[in-house]
Amino acid sequence: MTARTEVDALARTEADAVAALAVTGAAAPIAIDGDTLYAVILATDEGGQRLEYVDREDALPQPLRARGTFRPATVHSLTSYLKTHLEAHPGTTIWVDRTAATVTAILNDHHVKPATAGWGDYKAILQLERTPEWMHWKNADGRLMGQEEFAEHIQQGLDEIIDPEAATMLEVAQSVQGTTDATWRTAKRLDNGEVGFEYSEAVAAQAGPRGSLEIPSQFVLSVVPFYGEELEQVTARLRYRVSAGRLTIGYQLIQPHKVELEALHSIVSTLEDDFPAVYMGQPRP
Repeated sequence: MTARTEVDALARTEADAVAALAVTGAAAPIAIDGDTLYAVILATDEGGQRLEYVDREDALPQPLRARGTFRPATVHSLTSYLKTHLEAHPGTTIWVDRTAATVTAILNDHHVKPATAGWGDYKAILQLERTPEWMHWKNADGRLMGQEEFAEHIQQGLDEIIDPEAATMLEVAQSVQGTTDATWRTAKRLDNGEVGFEYSEAVAAQAGPRGSLEIPSQFVLSVVPFYGEELEQVTARLRYRVSAGRLTIGYQLIQPHKVELEALHSIVSTLEDDFPAVYMGQPRP
């Protein structure tokens, strides 16, 4: 047995030793496991005495057991690390927390078969990191922008737009940006599913020629939500407002939470291929 598992077995003899030392008044440390674990008699505030352990594991050439926290950067790094330690730690459990976007592996968790208790202090924790591309679209979700800001936002995210084609969305962005000095009047849904805007351009402080602008009512993104994971698709629905001749425009992502949830379910499926105990939720404290 290790030094720590021997402690419970020695409880009775140590209690007897405390009683004997209390009578003699001795205060010398009691060696329990060679030079690594001692018991020391200390006085209590109530005038009694108590037994306290002093662990000198740091004096050994190596620890008595593995513990600590490893922090990989990707699911691939996590699985590689766990595979090298799985034989020595068959009771490893893995917990995927969708709220915190973390994957926690406890290598010395409580075992189910056979039922044995584990220390639970040897872990690998993966904090899933959202990609800049995903955050680009998520951060502006539901926010109406001026024409120039909207155009710049679309241009910066062209690589993630798959429907309509990026060239079409670039043309839309440039058209919106090129009419910032116009006075906007109305917007209506067209038969082809697009949105038509009408405006008049100001020429020498007078009403100039009228124009129209058609843009898709929605567009589809293909984006990686977390580093190292697969592409996920999400639809963005156009939002706009015409007020006092000024156009503000933006988009609303349709169920963006499902993008991250699908990515997490994919991670769970990947882990279940190699490890027997994978759960959605939080591990014990």
